[in-house]
Amino acid sequence: MAGHGSAAAAADRPIDGPVDWPDWAPDLTDHYRTIDHLRALARDVREFGAALDGTSDDTQAMQRAVSSGAEALFIPPGKGLRMTGSVDIGSAIAILGDERSAPIIWEGRERQAFLVQPPAQRLDDFVDDVLFDQIGIVRADGLAAAGHLVSARNFRRLRVTRCRAERVSLCYMGHLRQLNDNYDRRNGSADVDPAVLAGFAPDHDRDLNDHALIADNRVDFGEYQGTVARINFSKHVVVFRNRGRFANVSWWGGGARRAEGGNLRFLRRVRHCYIAENFVTGCNGGVYGNNGQHIVVARNIVRDMTDAGVDFEGCFDCTAYGNRVSNIGNFGLATFYAARNIVFHDNYVEQNGDAATLHVRFGKGRIGNPKGIFVVGLRSSGFGRGDDGVNVIFRRNRFVWTGASGRGRVLGSFFSTLVFEENRFDNVTCDIRYRRTEHLTVAGNRFLMTQAADEPTNIIGGSAERVDILDNVIECRARMPDDAAAIFRSIPMTENSQTRITGNVLTGTARRLAILVTGEPVDASALRIADNRNLPVRVENTILREG
Repeated sequence: MAGHGSAAAAADRPIDGPVDWPDWAPDLTDHYRTIDHLRALARDVREFGAALDGTSDDTQAMQRAVSSGAEALFIPPGKGLRMTGSVDIGSAIAILGDERSAPIIWEGRERQAFLVQPPAQRLDDFVDDVLFDQIGIVRADGLAAAGHLVSARNFRRLRVTRCRAERVSLCYMGHLRQLNDNYDRRNGSADVDPAVLAGFAPDHDRDLNDHALIADNRVDFGEYQGTVARINFSKHVVVFRNRGRFANVSWWGGGARRAEGGNLRFLRRVRHCYIAENFVTGCNGGVYGNNGQHIVVARNIVRDMTDAGVDFEGCFDCTAYGNRVSNIGNFGLATFYAARNIVFHDNYVEQNGDAATLHVRFGKGRIGNPKGIFVVGLRSSGFGRGDDGVNVIFRRNRFVWTGASGRGRVLGSFFSTLVFEENRFDNVTCDIRYRRTEHLTVAGNRFLMTQAADEPTNIIGGSAERVDILDNVIECRARMPDDAAAIFRSIPMTENSQTRITGNVLTGTARRLAILVTGEPVDASALRIADNRNLPVRVENTILREG
C-alpha cells in the first residue's frame, strides 16, 4: 500500500504511476508515448478554417475538423480558438495541443464545448477512443463560469490528460439511458430499480461506459462550484493527479435511497474506479458519490467543503486511504444510506469549526446543519436492523480538532458493524450512541485530550446491542466537566446485549474520569468490565450493582 502523498508532490513520482495503480488501468508512460506518436500525425485545425485570432467564431471549423476523419488534430499557437457552440464527436479522434497552443475561448450555452456520443444516439452503441491532451479552455470574459471541456455519453476509452480549464469544468461522463426521461430515480421503489426501468441490465455491467483516464489536469472554476470529473454509469475510471479549485470529483451509479435504486440487491453502476492524488477545494463535497462498488479513494487532499470530504453513499466494497481532509462543513469522512464493506484507513482529518460558515462565504445555502466539528459521520437514512447493510471500519486514521475551544466529534447512525481500531483522536471524542444498532468495536485507539471542555463529554460511548471497548489509551491533560466519562456504556433493553470493556488505560491529570454503565440488561452475566487501569466503574443500575 502506498503511503501519504499530495497532488503538489505528484510531479516527483514516476510517470508510470504509484504502486497501487490498478491492473486494468492504462500505463501512463505508454499513454504519453502514444500521444507523442499521434502528434506527429495530427492535422492542424487551421486547415479546416480555424482562425485562432480570438474574435472569429471557429465553431464550424472545429466541427469540420472533427468530422474530417482525421486520426488526430492539433491546435497551434494563437490568440484563441473561439467557440460559441458545442462540437459533436461520434468516432475515434485525438485533439491535441501543447504548452503554446491557443486556448479555447468558450462562449456557448450548452453543457460542453465537445459532446461525445454515438451519431444516431442508439442506446446500445458506444464511441471508441476519444482523447484530449494539453488543451486549454477558458470561459469568455463577461460570462458566468459554466460548461465543461467535454461531456461523453456511451463511450469506450475516453482520455483527458494535461488539460487546463479556467471558469469551465473539465469532464462529465453520462449515458444515453439517462436522457429524455428514460431514467428517473423517482420511478423506483424498494422492489423496482429505476435504472432497470430505463433499460440498464439488472444483472451485469456490460452496458456501462468503460475505461476513462482523467489525469494531470488543472481546473480553476473560479467560484462555487465546478467539476474535475463527474462519473455516471461507468466502470474502470482513473481520476489521477488533478488539481481542482472550486472543482471536485463525484460519481452517480443510481439513487442511494432504498426506493430510488439503493436497495441492497440492486446493482451498483459506477464500478472499479481509482481516484488518487487529486487536490480539490471549494465545493459541496470533495470526493463522493452514490451507488459505487470497488471504488478506491487514495492520497487526495480535500479542503474547504460545505458538506462532506470523502463520502460513500449507497456504496459497496470501497476503500479510502492516505487522504488529508480538512475544514468540512458536515463530515470529514462519511457514509450515507447502505454502506457495505467500507474501509477508511490511514487518513488524516482535521476540523476547527471554521467550516460552519463556509456556505455563507461562498454565497450559497447551507447543506444539512454544518457545524464544522464532525470528523466522521454515518447517516443510514432508511437502512436498519436485518439489512446487514452498514458495515464500516475506521483503522489507523488520525482525527484532529484544532479549534480554540470545544471538541471534535464523531456522529453515529444505524450500523450493522462499526469498528474504530488503532486510530488517534486529538481532542476528538468517539461517542457512538445510537439506538437499535448492532455491533460496535472501539479497540486499540489512542485519545489525547489537551483542551478544557465545559459541555458534557464522553470520550468513548456506545449503545449498540453488542459493544467491545478494548485496549484504548486515554490521555487527559485538561479539565473535564464533573459529569464527564472516559467510557460510557448505555445498555439497550434487548435479550442479546453483550458488553466487554477491558484493557483500557487512563493517563494524565484527569484521574477522576470513570467508566459509566447505564441501562437494564436482561442478563448481567453478559457484562464484562476487567483489567482497566485508573478507571473506576460507576454503575447506575440496581441489577448490575448486585451482579
